[in-house]
Amino acid sequence: MKYIKLIFVFCVALLMQFCGNDNHTHGPTDGHDTAHQDHAAMDEEPNVVGLSEAQIKAIDLKLGVIEKKQLNVTLKANGNLKVPNNNKGNATSMYAGVIKSIQIETGSFVKKGQTLATIASPQFIQIQEEYLSISNKIIFGEQELDRQKALNEGNAGALKNLQAAVSELNNLKVKKSALRQQVDAYGH
Repeated sequence: MKYIKLIFVFCVALLMQFCGNDNHTHGPTDGHDTAHQDHAAMDEEPNVVGLSEAQIKAIDLKLGVIEKKQLNVTLKANGNLKVPNNNKGNATSMYAGVIKSIQIETGSFVKKGQTLATIASPQFIQIQEEYLSISNKIIFGEQELDRQKALNEGNAGALKNLQAAVSELNNLKVKKSALRQQVDAYGH
């Protein structure tokens, strides 16, 4: 539509130029050609754009009637689309991974908390593996603590071994809690 308007303005300017040139250019008068007279007329009006008859013939310009038409030709233009900053949003993942699927289309409206994409993360699988492994180690640690308590009650074990079992079990529970928080963070 922009190009049609531009062509329209150009054609109107040409028509105005031709109508205005009839008063100034009836042919060569004192040895000067019409192109020289056209330049003189254009110099008097700096905002007027015009073509001489020689220029019109050189480019084989044809004038027609202005009419509305549907364009069947596709116009290709390069450019950048910029979105106002208040309409932008950034989405980042807390963890590394590969995008497995995208849940929305470009330009879609999204709401807070809406799933935009799913990410497959080897790091997440590793955290899940550690979490399950810690659970088994905690079971073993509780059994070891019970053994050390029984030995200590019968004065057959060293207090140092009981304290080490308690410490090891507490460390495993803390690590399990931290891994649980990481697993929960991946899920949200």
